[in-house]
Amino acid sequence: MLKNQHIVLFVLLFIINFTFSQSTTCRAITFSGAGDRGAWEVGVVMGILNVRDPEDYKWQFATGISAGSINAIGMSMFKVGDETSARDFLEKQWLDIKRDNVYVNWKDGPIDGLFFKSGLFDTTPLLNFLTGLVNVTSLLQSDRGFLIGATNIDTGDFDRFNKTDANITLGVVASSSVPLVFPMILKDGYNYCDGGVSYMTPITDTVRLCYDTGATDVIVDVILEGPLEPMENVSSMHTIDVLMRESSILTRNFHLKDIENVYMAFPNATLNIYTPGQKLPGYVLGFQYSAEMIKIGLNDGETQNIGNKSIR
Repeated sequence: MLKNQHIVLFVLLFIINFTFSQSTTCRAITFSGAGDRGAWEVGVVMGILNVRDPEDYKWQFATGISAGSINAIGMSMFKVGDETSARDFLEKQWLDIKRDNVYVNWKDGPIDGLFFKSGLFDTTPLLNFLTGLVNVTSLLQSDRGFLIGATNIDTGDFDRFNKTDANITLGVVASSSVPLVFPMILKDGYNYCDGGVSYMTPITDTVRLCYDTGATDVIVDVILEGPLEPMENVSSMHTIDVLMRESSILTRNFHLKDIENVYMAFPNATLNIYTPGQKLPGYVLGFQYSAEMIKIGLNDGETQNIGNKSIR
């Protein structure tokens, strides 16, 4: 009898040991739509790298929407384990970028954009900027997975693009094309606008990518710009202020819905959520305060989710 108990105990220990030895972890990072707040997102990356062990920021996937797609493709041009080079690359891009690198007036001004184009401003400079920024060879050679998305205006669907897409740079421009402000982007026979019309952050897609690797533990760093700022009295607000407040509420609700969807589909996934710890300067399409926002993001990356920096 005692011998049989020993055998059973041995088998149980073997099963437990085998199970734990087979457990694997997948880490990923996802960037929300942010406009010029993409600079803050890069600051968060810098902060994370400052406080974590290298093993804890080996992101196997980088994903994003809108300006977040720019950060995602920049990160994905560097192999897993070379996050410091990706950080330095992205920091330089955001410090160098100016409004004229993103959009300019149409030849005949905003009236031309309002009545004769599909957006108020011309984003040809953004396509030129990204064509120079994106190294497709490095992207394809990197072992870091990559996914972005844009809203297909023709079908109403949210279309996803990965690194093998032959027109991936155009895909990033499509993902970043804010409705009304920027024109539709024609790609592969379809018209696209900002992916943020459908999802502010592709969190669920990111978690799914990790689980598809066979990983048992999935940890995603979620970089979210735009928390709802508390306000006691809005009665004195005028049109622009009200519009910005409503936009903030919509953004927050989008974020909450994205997170809710993840936990409904993948209840065991771990999300480390980062949001601005203070109001960011300027407005989302100003592209004037990158250095200041990087500094704020750096502090947020170093101080938020600090207890999760060594999850294993």
